[in-house]
Amino acid sequence: MRAFQHCPWTIYGGGGYFLNPGGGNRNYWFSGVVVERKINDRLHLGFELYHQTSNERGTPNSTGYNAGGSYSLTEHSRLLMAIGSGLQNTATTNQFCYYAGLQVTF
Repeated sequence: MRAFQHCPWTIYGGGGYFLNPGGGNRNYWFSGVVVERKINDRLHLGFELYHQTSNERGTPNSTGYNAGGSYSLTEHSRLLMAIGSGLQNTATTNQFCYYAGLQVTF
């Protein structure tokens, strides 16, 4: 186990089944995997690949990606950012997306 103590790479993933009640809605599956690299003590960069089955009648499945990271400002705050797009059925599911946030912990 000691050999992995300083490994800068992390790989994780998950998924689930969502109950989506309401007229025209469908229950759906979601899954994804992330590869993340610790650049230094403050900066982490990563890449996510995900897939979601249709959550609404008439809407196709979607597959996409996001690239992003986090930058620690202080011990209790960090900037979060991501940018991505769909890879499957892009015109109707996800042409472009982005996220920016500030995380504060106590």
